[in-house]
Amino acid sequence: MYTLDISGSTQFTVSSGHFGANTLTHIDQVSSSSGYSDLLETLNVNNLRFPGGTVTEQAFDVTDYDADYSSFDGGLPLTPLSTFLEFINDNNLSSSFVIPTRKLLLGDCDPSSSVPRALDFEQIDATLELVTKLLSESDPSLPNASISAIEIGNEYWGAANMTTAEYALVVDYLVPRIKEIVDRLAGEGDLVTGTIQPGIIVQVGQPWAPEFKAGGYLELPPHSTETTWKWDEKISYVNEIITSNLSDTTKVAIDGVVHHYYLKDNGGEGGQWGGQHFESVSMSSSFDHWISQPGLENIDFHVTEWNVNSQSYDQLGMKAASNNLQQFENMLRAGVDSAQIWAVQHNTTNDLSGRPGENSGLTTQGAVFALMSDVLVGSTLLDDNYFGQEFEVSAYQNTSVIHVFVTLRSDAANTITLNMDDLLGEEFLSAVDFSIQATLVGVDQATSDGMHFVRGAGMLPVEIYNEHDVLASITELSAEHILDSDGNIVLSLDPYEVVRIDVTFQGENAKYGSAIELEGTGNSDFLFAGAGDDWIRGLAGNDYIDGNEGNDILDGGAGIDRLLGGSGADVFVFADDSGLDIVYDFEDGVDRIALFGSDEADFDEIQITQYGDGGSLIQLGDSLMIVRGTLPEQITIDDFVFLNDEFVEVANDLLF
Repeated sequence: MYTLDISGSTQFTVSSGHFGANTLTHIDQVSSSSGYSDLLETLNVNNLRFPGGTVTEQAFDVTDYDADYSSFDGGLPLTPLSTFLEFINDNNLSSSFVIPTRKLLLGDCDPSSSVPRALDFEQIDATLELVTKLLSESDPSLPNASISAIEIGNEYWGAANMTTAEYALVVDYLVPRIKEIVDRLAGEGDLVTGTIQPGIIVQVGQPWAPEFKAGGYLELPPHSTETTWKWDEKISYVNEIITSNLSDTTKVAIDGVVHHYYLKDNGGEGGQWGGQHFESVSMSSSFDHWISQPGLENIDFHVTEWNVNSQSYDQLGMKAASNNLQQFENMLRAGVDSAQIWAVQHNTTNDLSGRPGENSGLTTQGAVFALMSDVLVGSTLLDDNYFGQEFEVSAYQNTSVIHVFVTLRSDAANTITLNMDDLLGEEFLSAVDFSIQATLVGVDQATSDGMHFVRGAGMLPVEIYNEHDVLASITELSAEHILDSDGNIVLSLDPYEVVRIDVTFQGENAKYGSAIELEGTGNSDFLFAGAGDDWIRGLAGNDYIDGNEGNDILDGGAGIDRLLGGSGADVFVFADDSGLDIVYDFEDGVDRIALFGSDEADFDEIQITQYGDGGSLIQLGDSLMIVRGTLPEQITIDDFVFLNDEFVEVANDLLF
């Protein structure tokens, strides 16, 4: 028997932005009869990256953006940009748009030269013209649609065919000019996204850029007697090439950086995970370099393509679905703010739903993606004690529900008995009552023929857990199916199957009330007020407080607290000992932030900066408050209440 130990909550919270996807202009069909919109709804995807990856650089033409055909690669049908924008508008989606960069330089790439090629200003002007049309509400050239980000190129080192120094040149010229367009349209009230500006995001440096290959000017480390690069030195050097060539103006305009994350192997013995494999190490190292640079400290981190590598045939199928579960956790721990999986529909080995237009159902990877996206938005990753063993665990806390994902990391079926007393007993949440259920994702054996396609070899026999062209089976399990007489979780799993266990608490630390005062404990509490005017205090611990209806005061106290005021005019308490508060529904002009022990003269001591694409970070001393959905320029002194009195002396005045 194994014992699950939850040591506490991390600071990593899942957002809907972590469940984006790529829409490929030459693959995905967005017509009303294609079923694509229904598939996105099933997967809970609401942000799409377009026109895609390599196809952006090689087939998308900024001067002919509504073309439905490209001569590239023997001919490719394309989704016109207008058609795509109408699709996301009709389906209440948003999109990040990738600008092709391959044609922005004159001549051919010479990896042996450290001197970048000259910019092609005619092509750059055409690119900026398209950006203006895309973001202008009044321009009739393109349908209005929600654009979340402008991404500068795709894989500069590959499809864009340029050196790192050349990409730095393109970024340094293009980014400030895109920012000028955004600012001008915003100032004129003509920005298609209203008051929320789309982010401008750029690629991190990559160590497989052409200058590092045979004949490249960085084939060997400069000024060194070493005959080969050390991996961490290469990562640092290639990112330094970009950041050192960016002006201060460019740095201020950059909102985030981009990385791609394709898993090649699990790095451990057999199916087990082993350490931090190099893809996630590279991801974290690159981001750490960028945020260490002056002027770039507050940028976001975006993974605009992620999945298991499509040619890692020993990692595909049900094993890939299991891999995706750990990849998702790796991204959160690396500080990734948004992610877009590759790809929803595709004639490839790692898609979520088979070929475009077939509407055959979800693959095992698609089912596990939906297993996460169905419940994890708003949840916080927990620290558990299982990594690199015969099964893997990822645990998340979302209000009064704990979601525990368990996957078998073995080529042989096994039965796992898991003691969850630490999670269900008083040490962690002091719950006296809870409900429990589970969902199992496995292989639909009726769709398996024991064969799958391998590039260069054709159809080959394969173990069912690696078969990449099968569909998923999804089984709902009640408590009586997974609990033994001692209250332990018992799971009988085939290789790499994934189970999500949902535990809903209703106990001492999941408190509900309708009274004037509701107080938590020093532990992690769930406090739910009723319809009246309530005063809710979380005290210590990482708390979730929901004010529900009425004019409420919400005081998280110390720790990392999540505050939801609900309807009414609510007051969110912010003090020197508040720790980190996350406010999810601040209504500007209605709700207020109470500063106790302060007066209006102290307002200048408060730091208010942008957080993510549409939020604010408020800092007072060591205390932090994240206000979702409200930009810094919307927060003024009128949104604050300054009170020198003790809390209890003013509570009734604030409530009534």
